[in-house]
Amino acid sequence: VRLIAARVGRPLRQLERAIAQLPALPLDADVSVAVVGGTREVEALSRGFDAMVERLRKLAREQSATQDRMVHAERLAALGELAAGLAHEIHNPLDGMLECLRYLNADADKSARAAKYYPLLQDGLERIARTMRQMLGFARSGQQVSSEVCSVRGLLAEMELMIRPRLEGGRVHLNMHTDGSCSCLCNRDGLVQAVLNLVLNAAESAEASDQPEVRVEAACDEQWVYLSVNDNGPGVPSKFRSRVFDAFFTTKPSGKGTGLGLSVSRQIIRAIGGDIELANGPGPLGGACFLIRLPKATARGPDDGCVCKNPDC
Repeated sequence: VRLIAARVGRPLRQLERAIAQLPALPLDADVSVAVVGGTREVEALSRGFDAMVERLRKLAREQSATQDRMVHAERLAALGELAAGLAHEIHNPLDGMLECLRYLNADADKSARAAKYYPLLQDGLERIARTMRQMLGFARSGQQVSSEVCSVRGLLAEMELMIRPRLEGGRVHLNMHTDGSCSCLCNRDGLVQAVLNLVLNAAESAEASDQPEVRVEAACDEQWVYLSVNDNGPGVPSKFRSRVFDAFFTTKPSGKGTGLGLSVSRQIIRAIGGDIELANGPGPLGGACFLIRLPKATARGPDDGCVCKNPDC
């Protein structure tokens, strides 16, 4: 009995203790079991245990390396999407600046309009520079964009100045409703760009109507600021509604769109603590209705503006 205990029982208890300790030990811990004087079967079991531990270590190292590669791949994918979005974000300010220049050059007396539109050109260039800095900051450390207290009326007025030259000469009628007093907490450049993306899409959709119209409204309550962008176009087909915010998804003909406008807009709005959605069913004008919700700022400026929340959208 003592011989069996020495050659079988004691080595098996060693293996049992090693197995019990294994989950709590680091990968580089020595958990090998040296069985001396045991039976051939027990010694083979001990060697099998050591081989199993080594295989587990190898699998754990491979899993860790795979996780690192996945994180790196996700980082590269995010940077790739940012790069594609960057091209889209640069396009809109540049296009707006070019339209401003054409507007100025078409006027024989440029002095009055120059005073109005040259600052917009400078602002567009500054926006491009800030977009580049934000992308580089993300690439280095993943930092998020900063937020500030912004006047709703001022933001929409700035967006309107940027887009009016691009709509003039066309048939689309743009209505802006900003009445009352409220401010939102947002990234100013990002929100202007997001609303600009929505209005451009709405204007293009509304062109299919006999009297194309786009309406932008601001609304607020005690906690949130609401923005809505409505058009009287054909709306979004039900089969595409779940995909409208997907990157690179577009129903436009090849060469007419990147499929990034709504995706980039949602990224911008969510980065500042807000959200955006496509309203269920037609909006007040009969076409698509996009709703933006932003955190309301506690500090208010004298020129802030909003209207009552639109119950129809």
